Amino acid sequence: MKTKKDTGIFALFIIGVLVAGGLMLLWGQHNSAEQVFEVGFLHYQVAEQLVHDTDYAFTEEEQAQADESKESALKSLERKKHAEGTYTTDTAAEVFGDFARVELPYTVYGENNPWCVVLLHGYNETPEDMAPEAAWWLKQGYQVILPALRGHGGAVEASAFGVFEQYDLYDLLCTLGKDRRAVRVHGRGVGAAAALLLAANESYPTMIHGIVADSVYSDLQTLKSEQLKKQFGLGETLVGRMLTDIVKKQLGFDLTTVSITEAAAQSPTVPKLFVCGGADGFVPPEHTQAVYKAAGDTATLLEIEGARHRLCWLTSGGQEGEYAAAIRRYIIGNQ
Repeated sequence: MKTKKDTGIFALFIIGVLVAGGLMLLWGQHNSAEQVFEVGFLHYQVAEQLVHDTDYAFTEEEQAQADESKESALKSLERKKHAEGTYTTDTAAEVFGDFARVELPYTVYGENNPWCVVLLHGYNETPEDMAPEAAWWLKQGYQVILPALRGHGGAVEASAFGVFEQYDLYDLLCTLGKDRRAVRVHGRGVGAAAALLLAANESYPTMIHGIVADSVYSDLQTLKSEQLKKQFGLGETLVGRMLTDIVKKQLGFDLTTVSITEAAAQSPTVPKLFVCGGADGFVPPEHTQAVYKAAGDTATLLEIEGARHRLCWLTSGGQEGEYAAAIRRYIIGNQ
């Protein structure tokens, strides 16, 4: 026969088991959030992760076409190489701390020109991936600047999805001494986000007179939730909140407050061309469409039918396609 003491001991045992189980669950969830941070922000084995994502990875045919287009463009650019250099990201360090100070490389193509364009690559890409677009801009008479974004090209620093990169773009333009009225920025993904955030940043006078935003995401909270589920099969309730806390602690910003949509609305006088792929399953077109709707009367939206992620330029026909024609009409035409 059980005594009250036995019942009490058993109840305490059950409570202890539940508490221990809860702590183990929280530890496991926090460990998952740490791993997501290492992959998503520090790029640890991110290539291995994305190669299995059919919405991100190219098919064999797409890869062959992309490689051919890039190699041809790089040969054309090489003949016009003007200068190479590095710059230091002092502004991000001033805003977030010394850990954000890094040295980044850039390459300039074409002679000094009153008009220039900075091409910013996307997530898990390199400057060379923007070579087809860069070669086209060079033919339009622009001096072309191709920088590497932080956290890419084998570097160990974190990618901040446009938050740090906006200040890096500011430092690059200051380093090169570019006329504030003459700069265009053509970015994809992270690069597009950086341009839109800088154009809206009242603390740093804008040097941007036109933006091409290819496959840009609407806000980091939505992107985080989508990619947690897509890449890792994880939910927002525990891991998502823990990831937000880790980013805030490690990088110094609250990703739930980073809205590219709001930024686009805060620079209504800057001409903008938004481009998205109708078949983009990695950053669905709804993201770019939302940013476009907030951007005001100087914005234009071009959706490339059938284009998958990172393939808008190629799918549209490259230098002779509707993407190039739209830039000429809505961005170059406003200079």
